[in-house]
Amino acid sequence: LIQQNNKEVEALAAAFQAFIAQAPPPPPKPVIPTAEYLMEELEEAIFSSVSKRIKHILESIREDVSSMLEKESASLYENLWPKIELILRMVETVARSTDINVATGV
Repeated sequence: LIQQNNKEVEALAAAFQAFIAQAPPPPPKPVIPTAEYLMEELEEAIFSSVSKRIKHILESIREDVSSMLEKESASLYENLWPKIELILRMVETVARSTDINVATGV
């Protein structure tokens, strides 16, 4: 019985030594996700983030353009209205003169 136990211990020791002598298995290769998988996973987050940033930029541009148009409109009105008033007075004067000439036959 002792001899049998010794043989089993020797066999186990030899197996253990053989196991220790083996090179460790290589680490598993990392799984590289495909572009399709990445797009599927990230599309919503990217879209949401870009939309939020663009929305603020577009709102700022809209406010700037609106302000610029208001200033241009006011400036245009201030510059053109006196000239238009002058033309209207001239047209009224000519119209009155024409009415007088038509009435008098001259």
